[in-house]
Amino acid sequence: MRYGGQVKMISMRNISLLYASIIFTVFTAYFFALLFTIYPFLSGHLNWNPVLNWFVTGYFLFIPMLIYAVIAAKWEGRTTLTAIFSGLSIKPMSARDWKCAASGLAVVFA
Repeated sequence: MRYGGQVKMISMRNISLLYASIIFTVFTAYFFALLFTIYPFLSGHLNWNPVLNWFVTGYFLFIPMLIYAVIAAKWEGRTTLTAIFSGLSIKPMSARDWKCAASGLAVVFA
């Protein structure tokens, strides 16, 4: 990896099966809590396409997951934004990726 003209290698930390299971279980329980709270509220109070209720519920799940992933990358010693993106395998979207994403959103919101 290149950072500001110099090469810096950061190794990924392996986590135990127990720790991975705990992370999975916590976010699964959180997802079920959302299914019994946020999703019924959105379905009952907003006159949206039902698919949009799932998208909004998903934001309540995936934003905390992303925040946790960034925190975990920082625990690995990744301090710069470039290093965190590299640790999370986040790469810039290509022109084709943007077209597919825009097309999918257009279909959902149509």
